[in-house]
Amino acid sequence: MIKVASIQLFLALGIMLLFMSFRNKPQDPAYKNPKLSAEERTRDLLSRMIIEEKVAQMECYRDFWNSIDDAGNVDTTFLNTKLSKGAGQLSGVPLWWKRPESIIRFQNTVQNFLLTKTRLGIPVIIHNEGSRCAYFKGSNAFPADIALASTWDTVIVKKVYTVIAEESRAVGIHQLEAPVIDVAREPRWGRINETYGEDPYLVSQMGIQAVKGMQGEGPAIDSKHVIATLKHFAAYGQPEGGINEAADNCSERILRDVFFPPFKDAIQKAGAYSIMASYNEIDGVPSTVNKWLLTDVLRKEWGFKGTAVTDYGCLRGNVNDHRISNDTSEITRLAVTAGVNMEYPQPFFYPKIVELVRKKIIPESRIDELVYPILLQKFKMGLFENPYVNADGLKALTDRTSSSQLALDVAHESIILLKNSNRFAPVEKSTVKTIAVIGPHANSRIWGNEVLEPKKFVTVYSGIKQKAGNDIKTLWAEGCKISVEKDKQIALQDENEAMVQIDSAVGIARQSDVVILALGGSDKTSSFNIDNSTLDLPGYQETLVNAIYKTGKPIILLIFGGKPFAIPKIYEKAQSVFYCWYLGQETGTAIADVIFGDYNPGGKLPITIPRSVGHLPAFYNHKPQQMGHYVLDDMSPLYPFGFGLSYTTFQYNNLKLQKDSIRQGENCLVSVDITNTGKVAGGEVVQMYIHDKYSSVTRPVKELKDFCRIHLNPGETKNVVLTITPEKLSFYDINMKYIVEPGDFEIMVGTSSTEYVTKILTVKK
Repeated sequence: MIKVASIQLFLALGIMLLFMSFRNKPQDPAYKNPKLSAEERTRDLLSRMIIEEKVAQMECYRDFWNSIDDAGNVDTTFLNTKLSKGAGQLSGVPLWWKRPESIIRFQNTVQNFLLTKTRLGIPVIIHNEGSRCAYFKGSNAFPADIALASTWDTVIVKKVYTVIAEESRAVGIHQLEAPVIDVAREPRWGRINETYGEDPYLVSQMGIQAVKGMQGEGPAIDSKHVIATLKHFAAYGQPEGGINEAADNCSERILRDVFFPPFKDAIQKAGAYSIMASYNEIDGVPSTVNKWLLTDVLRKEWGFKGTAVTDYGCLRGNVNDHRISNDTSEITRLAVTAGVNMEYPQPFFYPKIVELVRKKIIPESRIDELVYPILLQKFKMGLFENPYVNADGLKALTDRTSSSQLALDVAHESIILLKNSNRFAPVEKSTVKTIAVIGPHANSRIWGNEVLEPKKFVTVYSGIKQKAGNDIKTLWAEGCKISVEKDKQIALQDENEAMVQIDSAVGIARQSDVVILALGGSDKTSSFNIDNSTLDLPGYQETLVNAIYKTGKPIILLIFGGKPFAIPKIYEKAQSVFYCWYLGQETGTAIADVIFGDYNPGGKLPITIPRSVGHLPAFYNHKPQQMGHYVLDDMSPLYPFGFGLSYTTFQYNNLKLQKDSIRQGENCLVSVDITNTGKVAGGEVVQMYIHDKYSSVTRPVKELKDFCRIHLNPGETKNVVLTITPEKLSFYDINMKYIVEPGDFEIMVGTSSTEYVTKILTVKK
């Protein structure tokens, strides 16, 4: 009995000790508890961090590129020396020169190190480009953003960015440096192709849907979506002389009327999580140190709760270019005070923060304010629970038929028919036996920038040849080159070499019944930091056009590139002119469908095409002009904003206002009947412009305030309803108050910014 009692006592003591050990076991910190809100977890984590760990979250790295081998293994020196205190972000740029599978392996290694080898185990966000495709080899490549804007179709824009987000997340990218929502008012600027054009309202609507496509409906970001980064804040799209990063010394009124609205809307109406401060200065103050811009307007006025990041090397630019100081500590203080949460792409300046806090030059409370949203985003993305990436489903994802079809649909909708003399297009297959496809873009991969190596690309020649079939002979010739590289610099092709190519192309043209000329620019002649002094076709392309024209063969002109080309004499020589921008992976298929009439083009210009560089600025929503004219020249645009033809015709009837007069603060519906009066189905973009006839400050002659893309069968009529809201009638008055002033407003509804029907709406107090 004693022996049994002893055993029972021993067991009881063991159970008690075991219970006490469980009861006394340290609990996991609150920030590791997924049942708590992201905000609660963020506050708990921030309270546990020392200043070095906080500053590490404000830093980004890309110098790990050389630490990765082809298999994705990483040099542990980088991990132990650079990431011992953690990191806010990594730049994912190596995806362009490493296989996605290798980068995924690297990223998983980094996340494992941060979660298991650092004190607090904070995962890292990895960002990359993403303005028209997921930035890795084998992704789907969609048309450039300027082409997306040409669709005037916000639904399809959201679909595109939903695909880009999912493909990006599949390779471990959590944040995209997109969308570009700069209002582009300077056609010589090399980055036009990354934008949605010249109109604030159009840019806003496209930007809102791009953000929703990337981030999802929120507030959390699931495993198929990413953080959107609005860029570039602010006034980046009208640089002096068209030179990238140059100053834009516009007034506060122009900022608020033109350049701010897309950013404000993307934040307040789409919940954008991040924003990128621009390289340029405004009124002598670089954006990255502009407290009024990044704190007073962005956060206090608009209520932005996300992260503001620098563009790559922006803080260095404040030293080398803007020259506001050569003291790295002072530049750092200014940026932190202004409200920059994170320095891209390397921690050149922000390591100074630790010293500045210890010297009480920067209060640690300010660092807490800037680190909080960085951590919050990591919790909202679920990275603490799911930091790793599985590459198994990547190929199946990028090979989805739906994504290829979407790329084709967008390319179809992007194409703009500018001219069609005597209804030359579409080409009837039965009327031609030989087609010549000629030009530097005839059989080349027409990418533009921000694209790597997508899974496919259909050239113009291959698309035409496929569509033409065996009954039509299809020939091709390059004709000339857009540019060449000499001593690592962009240069003109040798003239003699160009003439030989042109002569060969003329011989090909003479054998044909129709010549398709594929001309334009490239990312070598117009791109990031590649700006232009003219709006002419680069190289010997005009010489090529003139030589082909002399053969007497009818010409269908395709213009590719990232900017509006002011080439009236060239347009005159073609029977039909299509503006194509960069159409993505389905370029040739979309072009062939349009040329042979399987798709009726319905794109509209998102930017004005001027008659010459001398006509700049040329944006449609200019201020009223008195007695203005050019001697011996026409002031009007060559092709106006919103313009685009169709293979059919549309008639506008019965424009009606819900009310002839409203009071301030009221809405008003506008209805119009649109009839397809032609013989083929087609798409039309119904556009509504508003003009305040008399106001306390000068107002633009017209401003786009609503639009709708519709599809009509032959003879079909649709009633389209557009909406006038107080926001669409408001502006900053003489006292810089955002109000609706009473008075008469012209309401213009039509097919472009120059062709419309008008009604008068009276606004009463």
